[in-house]
Amino acid sequence: MSKFTITRSTGIVGVAQNVAVYLNGELVDKLAKDESKTLTFEGDSVELQVGQSFMKSHKIQVKDGQKVLVTASGMRAMLGIIGFILGLPYLLLEIEA
Repeated sequence: MSKFTITRSTGIVGVAQNVAVYLNGELVDKLAKDESKTLTFEGDSVELQVGQSFMKSHKIQVKDGQKVLVTASGMRAMLGIIGFILGLPYLLLEIEA
């Protein structure tokens, strides 16, 4: 079984709500502020996406052993629904080196 670690580091953006974690489109867990979790999956890689309220991040492929950081853009969060319409999610995913 493969696994990766995901860490939420969104600062004060969205602090009142957990961030939902989706693997291959299915909700598998939620992250509180500054929380880290190790998640498992079958196969060589899995499609990861996170969301909060009506907004979801872009999708990335994650491989066994990788570390993923969930960050937030305060400027994009202030755009709210306009950012959603423009396709500018405020939750961002990056694979750490």
